[in-house]
Amino acid sequence: MKFPATLLPFLISLFLGIVSLASAVEAAPLRVAYSAISGAMSSLWVAQEGGYFKREGLDVELLYIGGGSLLIQSMISGNVPFAYGPSVPVINASLRGADLVLVGNTGNSLVFSIMSRPEIKQPANIKGKKVGVTRLGGSTDWALDAALKQWGLERREITVIQTGACLKGWLV
Repeated sequence: MKFPATLLPFLISLFLGIVSLASAVEAAPLRVAYSAISGAMSSLWVAQEGGYFKREGLDVELLYIGGGSLLIQSMISGNVPFAYGPSVPVINASLRGADLVLVGNTGNSLVFSIMSRPEIKQPANIKGKKVGVTRLGGSTDWALDAALKQWGLERREITVIQTGACLKGWLV
């Protein structure tokens, strides 16, 4: 998927504008969490490593909090004011009454990988198997449901297990 060349600078500018407002109030580093070790989070790392936050007078602390549902819990607790991660947990939390705002989204498609043992050659081969997702109720769980629907499979035909923060995609 290709993004317009102006998208990354726009998103960084938008993010810098938002965090500028918050950092004017706080003396401590501004905590910004992200939910995955993946290229989708690269704009945060580029801004940090390139000194763009510092150039704008921002002291930003990037925090890895694996999994969107844990990231949302950190925001609701007040420990993390900003996060860059999946939209599904934000929407789920908001539907349950959480006071969160989704400012923007940088992707318009699912960016997940499916990894399996060599003997699993097609989707039908996962029947009766265990499938790992990062967090139940998170984006990988939602994406798994979408994939199962596309493949004509039902969730009751597999065992879904929560694997934790480091997984980006599924293991079969």
